[in-house]
Amino acid sequence: MHDPPPTPENPTHRPLLSRLPWGPILLVVAFVAVWAWLGRTAPTPPVFDTGMTLTRAVEDAGSSDRLVLAVATADWCSPCQGYKRGALVDARVEAWIEANAVPVYIDIDESPDDARLLDVQSIPATYLIRDGEVIARASGAMGAGALLEWLDRSRVE
Repeated sequence: MHDPPPTPENPTHRPLLSRLPWGPILLVVAFVAVWAWLGRTAPTPPVFDTGMTLTRAVEDAGSSDRLVLAVATADWCSPCQGYKRGALVDARVEAWIEANAVPVYIDIDESPDDARLLDVQSIPATYLIRDGEVIARASGAMGAGALLEWLDRSRVE
């Protein structure tokens, strides 16, 4: 024997949309949206947008008694995009760079020779170079505060 069809007086059957688990569905949609937004390519930070090659940066730094700050990255690297949107555009970091270093931006896909010169093993990677020699390297994205501490500590070592 079959159940009688639902009626307004006897709602024994709920429509499909009211039976879906909306909480988990919305959570998944929100996660995918955030992941897609964070994964998009960030612009090159303005302080690095000079078109400087590593070789030229080392030459310019040597003649001005400054350090070279090199950042190795790639457009497909999600942590790199966060680094470019965060610490590398922080006003305090930009001020430090302008006062102390010649910045060079190394996209490992577009400048593989520069990446090889630095022996880039993982990205994002940050390098301080004095007189053509790497004096400090850091792997991974850092926040602005951590980057400034690393820069100050590495500059005097």
